[in-house]
Amino acid sequence: GRLPHLEALRREGAFMPCASTDPPVTFPAWTTCVTGVNPGRHGIFDFTEVVPGAHRIRFVNSTFRKAPALWNILSNAGKRVGMLGVPGTFPPEPVNGFMVSGFDSPVATGVDASCVFPQALLPEVQDWRFADFQESHIGLGWHAQALDSLLRKIDDKERIALRLLQRESWDFFMVVFGESDTVSHHFWLFH
Repeated sequence: GRLPHLEALRREGAFMPCASTDPPVTFPAWTTCVTGVNPGRHGIFDFTEVVPGAHRIRFVNSTFRKAPALWNILSNAGKRVGMLGVPGTFPPEPVNGFMVSGFDSPVATGVDASCVFPQALLPEVQDWRFADFQESHIGLGWHAQALDSLLRKIDDKERIALRLLQRESWDFFMVVFGESDTVSHHFWLFH
C-alpha cells in the first residue's frame, strides 16, 4: 500500500524478472532504458571505446547514442520533458523543457553551465551533486561519514526535483538518485 501506482502497474500490466543488458554495464543499461533498444542498436557498450586506428580510448557521451531517447521522441511531439541526473546525458540535449546531465559530466561532482539545458536554469540546480566525497580511500569511520553525506545529497536533490516538478504539469519527468548506486558499491558488505 505504500506505492499504489507501482502496484497498479504490476497488477494491471506486465511483471516479470528482467535480465540486464549485455554487457551489464551502467552506460549501455541506462541507454537501453531510455531508448528501448539494445546496445547493438543504440551503439553504447561501455564508458569508453577504442579510437579506430589508434592505440587509445575515448570517453563515450550522449552524442554517441544512435537511437532517440524517450525525451527526444516526446520533445519532437511537442511534449514537455524534464530530466535530472540521468546517466549518459552529457552533454545535455536541447529538449522541450530541461535537462541536467548525470554523473558522467566532466565536472563529476556537481553541475556547471555545460551540464544544464537551458543554461538559464543553472542557478536553480546549482546544489545538485553527484559525489561530493572521496570514494577511493576507505578506512575506519568512512562509511558513517559517507552515509551522512549521501543522505544530505538525497535531501538536496529531492528539494530541487520537487521544486521543478511542481513548476508545471510535465508530460515526462525523470529523476535519478545515484546514491543507491554508491551504496550498492560500498555498503554491500553490511548486507
